[in-house]
Amino acid sequence: MKPDYELIEHTADIFIKAYGQTLAEAYAAVAEAMFLQMVDETEIAEIEEVVLTIDGLDSEQLLVSFLSELIVVHETRNLVLGRIEVQLTSDHQLIARCWGEKFDEQKHRHGLMFKAVSYHLMEIVPPSGDSPAYVKVLFDI
Repeated sequence: MKPDYELIEHTADIFIKAYGQTLAEAYAAVAEAMFLQMVDETEIAEIEEVVLTIDGLDSEQLLVSFLSELIVVHETRNLVLGRIEVQLTSDHQLIARCWGEKFDEQKHRHGLMFKAVSYHLMEIVPPSGDSPAYVKVLFDI
């Protein structure tokens, strides 16, 4: 299933707003959206599993560390991840289970290359009433 996200216009980088019923779902959605942009929205099979435990001093650092680690996984293991489940164990730690496959030039289109995650313009908003949780993240590409 495609994550619930939108691309927000930005002059030089990519700015993603991702939604979820919980913050954990919004974290997963922004990560899945990042990988979809890497492969120009071609399908990603669930062949390999990666489990990550990420710590941060606060929720912003936790989200930046999580997304940065996924960029490292992509760059060092040549993996693209299509399904990600996040469990927030506290405001300072998460456990992510991620499924994907090796990037295959025959199958995947080349999309954007993500260099880093920025704190600039970041928003982390928990659900409130009928409004879903969302996160906004600016990526350096």
